[in-house]
Amino acid sequence: MSYWWVFQGKTDAAEKLGGFLWAPQQNELGQTFHYWSSMERVRPGDIIFCVAGGRLTAVALAQRMAEIREKPDNFSKDWQGEGWFLPVVYAPLTPPLSQRSIVEETEGLLQVKYGPINRVGTGVQGYLFAVPDAAGEIIMTMIGRAAPAAAPDPVESAIINTRSLTETERQALVRARIGQGLFRDNVLRHWSEKCCVSSMRIKALLRASHIKTWAASSNDERLDPHNGLLLAPNLDAAFDRGFISFADDGAVVFSQAVSGKELALLGITSESRISRPLSEKTRAFLAWHRTVILKRRRPQG
Repeated sequence: MSYWWVFQGKTDAAEKLGGFLWAPQQNELGQTFHYWSSMERVRPGDIIFCVAGGRLTAVALAQRMAEIREKPDNFSKDWQGEGWFLPVVYAPLTPPLSQRSIVEETEGLLQVKYGPINRVGTGVQGYLFAVPDAAGEIIMTMIGRAAPAAAPDPVESAIINTRSLTETERQALVRARIGQGLFRDNVLRHWSEKCCVSSMRIKALLRASHIKTWAASSNDERLDPHNGLLLAPNLDAAFDRGFISFADDGAVVFSQAVSGKELALLGITSESRISRPLSEKTRAFLAWHRTVILKRRRPQG
C-alpha cells in the first residue's frame, strides 16, 4: 500500500461528487508531466490525501487501477481529449487539517524530488504526488488525533464503501482497524493470551498492537499475528507512540524523545524485554517499527 497527495482545486467538487480522480495525459502542446502520469502507479487500496484550498479535506481509497477516459464534461476547457480516470471512495475529514500544520509536523519529509511541497513549505503546482511512507504515517496519526472521539475512522469508512472487497474481507479489515476481531484473536493465541513483556494475563486489559502500523500494511499484514504484539496498556501506549521499540533479541529500545526515568514510572526499564524468541517475520516488522516509528521521535528540550 502506498500514500499519495492530490491537489484538487477547481476539480474538487466534481471529483468528490463523482467518486474519482482525473488527470489529462497531455496538455495542448503535447506535453505530459510526472504529476499526471503518476495516476498509472496508483494501486487498489492505496491511500490518497486530498488537498483543496490549503486544507486536507478528505482521505480517498483507490478502488481499481486507473483507466483511460475522456475528460469529464464539467472540467476545464484547458484540458482536451483523454486522461487517466481513477475510481476512489472519499472519506471527508472533520475537521480538515491545514496544509501548513502537515508540513510542519512532517519535518521536510514531503519536500523531496517530485514531492508535493517545495523548499519554502508551499504546494508544488501539479496534481498527484507520491508521499513517502514515513510522511504518510505521520499524516494518518494527525488525522486520528484531530478527529472527534465519536467520529468514524476515515479509512474505515472508505473500506466499508470499497466495492472490490468481499464482505468477509471488508468486515475483517474494519475489525482489525479498530483493534478487534480476527487480528486480536490471532494475536491472543500467538502470545498465549499474556503480555509478551510482563506476562500479565488480564485479558480485558491486553492490547493487540500492530507493529507495522495498520495504514502502512498490506491487507495480509493487517491480519498477520506475526505483525502483532500483545501488550499491557502502559507498554502498548509507549510502543504505539514510538517512545519504545524492541530489538531482534526482544530487548527494549528507548527513543531519545523520552527519559528512562519517565518510562520507569510506567514500569518500563532497561530490563524490560519480550519474553520469548521472535519469529523471522516479527523481527522484520520490528525493524520497520524502529526505522519509521521510533526514529521519527524528536528529543525533548
